[in-house]
Amino acid sequence: MTTKTIPYSQLESAVRVTFENDKEIFKFYDKKAVVTNLDELGSDVAKKLKEYADVFQDTEFKIVVDKNKTVGYIVFKEETLISFGLAFEYRQRKYLNEFFSLIKKELRGRFIVMLWSRNIRAVKWLMKNGLKILDTNPETTTLIKS
Repeated sequence: MTTKTIPYSQLESAVRVTFENDKEIFKFYDKKAVVTNLDELGSDVAKKLKEYADVFQDTEFKIVVDKNKTVGYIVFKEETLISFGLAFEYRQRKYLNEFFSLIKKELRGRFIVMLWSRNIRAVKWLMKNGLKILDTNPETTTLIKS
């Protein structure tokens, strides 16, 4: 797997690929968002990332590619992992380890990430990969990789 920089305009399709076939994603997503299907979820994620990028310049958008096929995405700025995802069929140990290595490489080791607290699946995965919880509340959980 490798990463490739993309313009924001190509992000939504990568987000959709990432959550396609993920039947459980809705229980981990923003509970205030009104999304009823994967197309709406992909649009909502992309919209939120656009709003973030409009405020914080130099946000980087990357797709994750395996054999010329988009299988995920990473969005970050400096030492902050903003959003990430890997296609459902790639959520196997081998690919997940490779994906986390790509994240560490892009962010040069040390970084923070803030997630919805209800996204226990991602929180557990990040902790398994060495991140520690910095702060948690009913809405968000912040983790750090040092």
